[in-house]
Amino acid sequence: MKKNFLLLTTLGIILILGGFLRFVNLSSRGIFSWDEGHYTGVLYTLHAAIRYIINTFIFGKDLGEFSEYMLTYGINHYLAGKPTFFVLGLIATLFSGLHIYTLQLVSALTGLLTIAVIYYISCALGQKQIGIIAAFMLAISYFHIYYSRTALPQISSVFFAYSAVLFYIYAMRKDKLATENFCYNKFLLLAGLTIGFAFSSHYNLFWMPFVFWFSEILHYSTNLKGKPFGLKLRRFLIFSFFMALPLLGYELFLRAIKIYIYYHPQWITAISGSSGQGEFLTYFEQLKTQISQSKHFSDTANALSNKLF
Repeated sequence: MKKNFLLLTTLGIILILGGFLRFVNLSSRGIFSWDEGHYTGVLYTLHAAIRYIINTFIFGKDLGEFSEYMLTYGINHYLAGKPTFFVLGLIATLFSGLHIYTLQLVSALTGLLTIAVIYYISCALGQKQIGIIAAFMLAISYFHIYYSRTALPQISSVFFAYSAVLFYIYAMRKDKLATENFCYNKFLLLAGLTIGFAFSSHYNLFWMPFVFWFSEILHYSTNLKGKPFGLKLRRFLIFSFFMALPLLGYELFLRAIKIYIYYHPQWITAISGSSGQGEFLTYFEQLKTQISQSKHFSDTANALSNKLF
């Protein structure tokens, strides 16, 4: 009992230290990179659109034409294939209001929570002391502190990634104890959802599903060796579906908005912006755009490397 109290007290001190290093003077940090400016602009645009819809359709206020309103208050609407990050930003505005540092608050908070998640991963593996050391190392990590103070989605995606690992470890433990249908292990479903949230926070975590799929197959051939193949396949498909659920949800939601925009010319004007070239893209269209841009960058880099070396 005393040992657990000491460990939790130590973790609390580490979290206070980690919180201080991430939140101190955060509101006065400012924005330094182009990406931070872009993401902040997206948050302002989404907030303006929601504000217009609520005030117009719920409270009956006359804010003028939507296109004119968005041209005045909107900045850009391209989510860059990272919708979960902006959803977190919108949730943050409910508590902190809309500020230039709102997305930085999201990064700082998810960065702080990641410290706790790291500790509980070690606890789940039976290594509480190592968990304290790992949490402390992450709390004072220069790179983690740096990204936790930016308006970039990397830290939020890492938080969801480690949360997925924690839920998956809990799922593996429950498999050994539970007598219920192992296909619907609630921790496995939570792991699937958080993998989806990690990918939709930043698509550079595209490799995560493959790691978990490999782990599942290994789990089937060892710990669940005696289970029928049909049940294993059902579990695999359910797990994969929950991974894809956030992505499918974003796609359907944005697809519905795109269809609505198509039949409302005044919204098309707002989306086109002052340049007249803006285009509303669904989630999968955004991913396709981002991947094509990354491929173009890769091809350019390879061509330059071949010429130089």
